[in-house]
Amino acid sequence: MKNRLSKKSHWDEVHKNWISFSNIINNYPLLYWLETYQFIYSCKKYINFKYKNIFEIWCAPGNYLIKFNKLFNLSINWIEYSKEWINSLEMNFKNNNLKNNIIFWDFFDKKFLNDNQEKYDVVYSVWFIEHFDNPEESINNHFKITKKWGLVIIAIPNFKYLNKYLTEKSIIDIHNLNIMNTSELKKYFKDFDVLEIKYNWGLFNIGLFSYKNIILEKIRFIIFLIQRFIIDPIFILFLRLWLDLSNKYTSPQILIICRKN
Repeated sequence: MKNRLSKKSHWDEVHKNWISFSNIINNYPLLYWLETYQFIYSCKKYINFKYKNIFEIWCAPGNYLIKFNKLFNLSINWIEYSKEWINSLEMNFKNNNLKNNIIFWDFFDKKFLNDNQEKYDVVYSVWFIEHFDNPEESINNHFKITKKWGLVIIAIPNFKYLNKYLTEKSIIDIHNLNIMNTSELKKYFKDFDVLEIKYNWGLFNIGLFSYKNIILEKIRFIIFLIQRFIIDPIFILFLRLWLDLSNKYTSPQILIICRKN
């Protein structure tokens, strides 16, 4: 795939940062409950009881797959092309007593696509397709490996509007901002049955950002803690009352859910 905006070396570097941070996540899972809750909450009404398996593209660190397995008893499968992530993923699944159905391959490889054609009930990716100048091929590949009447779920970050000014340029440069609004993104799904497309993850999430400057990063993390334990519970209450404050100007993520007909 020639139109990739991010190189494999970038994800290997992300893994190094993750290793130094993973103990915090493992020891204090409440810090990251909102992201998992919001994603699963948005998807659960579309999960058919007949669905047996689920497949995630670029699944590191694997937390969503673990939740899908525990809540819906779905057999988990995944592909990862950064070898640096493999050991961490295997350890994460082992700690949760889950079978490791890893495919270490490139998602755009023709052999992989042929071997897995219409194989999975639910196929999803989180923050994947925006790393390509033209995301059309990556989107179509989601559907190629999905069974008829299965689900395709795609989430991308929102680095436009206010979020763009809070994000370092090096991050902006490896993302396709052109697809980061619902109307533009939906154009790529005109041939598919779109069940829902929306901004989500709340009104605002400082967790979307990270900074190389140590002082800035410490300030960001303090704000994140305040947001997570004071503001976010209020937001969840609003969400439960069907008062979703998500919007295109400040919300951190866009979610689209489709059914393959």
